[in-house]
Amino acid sequence: MKMKTWVLLSYLVVMLLPLVALYGLYLILNSFYERQNVSETITASKEMTAIEEKLENTRWYRVQPRSNYAPIESLTGPSVWIDLYRSDGFKLYSSTDKDVFGYMIKRDMESLYAGLYDRKETNRTFSIKKPVFADGQVIGFYEITLARKKWTEGVRNRTFIIGALLLLFLAALYVAIAFLLNRKLGRPLGLLIRRMQAFAKNEPLPEARYTAGGEIGEALQQFDRMRHQIEEARQEVERQQQANNFMVASLSHDLKTPLTSIRAYAEALADPARLEKQERAEYETVLLAKVGQMQQMIDDLAVYTSLRSSSLPAEPVVVESEEFFDMLLSGYEALTGENGLNLTTSVRLTGCCSVEPKQMTRLMDNLMSNAVKYACSGGVVWASAQDSDLDLPAWIFPEVKPGIKRPDEPEIWLLVQNEGPVPGPEQLRLLHEPFYQADTARTLKRDKTSSGLGLSIVDMIARRHGGSLELHADPDRGMLALCRLPKLAQNKREMK
Repeated sequence: MKMKTWVLLSYLVVMLLPLVALYGLYLILNSFYERQNVSETITASKEMTAIEEKLENTRWYRVQPRSNYAPIESLTGPSVWIDLYRSDGFKLYSSTDKDVFGYMIKRDMESLYAGLYDRKETNRTFSIKKPVFADGQVIGFYEITLARKKWTEGVRNRTFIIGALLLLFLAALYVAIAFLLNRKLGRPLGLLIRRMQAFAKNEPLPEARYTAGGEIGEALQQFDRMRHQIEEARQEVERQQQANNFMVASLSHDLKTPLTSIRAYAEALADPARLEKQERAEYETVLLAKVGQMQQMIDDLAVYTSLRSSSLPAEPVVVESEEFFDMLLSGYEALTGENGLNLTTSVRLTGCCSVEPKQMTRLMDNLMSNAVKYACSGGVVWASAQDSDLDLPAWIFPEVKPGIKRPDEPEIWLLVQNEGPVPGPEQLRLLHEPFYQADTARTLKRDKTSSGLGLSIVDMIARRHGGSLELHADPDRGMLALCRLPKLAQNKREMK
């Protein structure tokens, strides 16, 4: 429930429930009054009838000493009052006035005749006034008043009880509202504040047990999502910082060796008397090779940094797949020939694809350089580009084929395989990581320096194109690099 709705409902409950309770108590009290009134009316009627029978005697309605009214006095009491009048309005007897003779007080005749035979009822008394006749003439009047003592005490007691119950109800209502407010607002807001403070101080967060909806629940969920995002961003920053530190350390180590060699060869070339002409030419060749290696490392680092920071502009173009990859796989015969390797290429593609030509060229250069660098002398390097729905080339190592999964959507497969030593499973998994070089490769090719960024750049370019890089190995024969790239659908090709 929304907080606004909940607060409005709470306000409505606080306003209306006391009124409803008060009305209910009024009904209860009124019902009691009615039942008590019926009971007391019957009782009072019986008592008045008994007194009236004695007051009908005509001898009470002439002037006489008060002592003669002793029988009447016996009928009165704290809750029974009797007044007797002559026909001319003089009071003959009053149970409430014992110090004054009745004939000294005269009552107004109009008021005396008013309300005869009417049984009057108030909250405190029952009363009745009737005339007395003798020979058809009015000789006097009597007025009987009965106090409603039980009624008054009952009303007082019930009023006190109902008032106490009303106060208890109001207290319980406000306690319940305070509890609900604390549960709905105070407790979750306090929890949110404590979690925010703990997160700001990098302390363990209190457990969030609040699972209700509404704005507070959404705020807690938003805070948790924000916290996870901040923690992920913080971890990513730490990971990048570690990667940067590792990059600097790796570059320092990898550049130190060629720089040391360059310095030694340069010092030797600076002294003409120390070198023969043929030695000088050899030193110059080695020196240029070392400079080329350093340039390659710096170039790899520049490309890796650009891809990592996404500062490299994306310039994809739609090309005919077969034509583009045929061009991409050509021109590596010289590289393999210089290293004493045989090269086999094939292209089996249809349709179109969207690529960034410069990056794809760099991807292919790195795959071929890596395959040539770690291939056995006299071995074979295979390169192929094909549609994923075609059979794999026959030269794919049998041990590798079961690990290549067919995709749900059409893909372009770029495969590069070489014969040579293969790193272990754990090392194979880490070849994607920047600056990582398997020990077998370093051991076999000590004269070849590498930045360790080649396959990392391949993986980043493949992901930039919406694809991926997979490495498969046959421990006894060699390694296969499979680059999966998305293929444009027919309607997209027609649109282009």
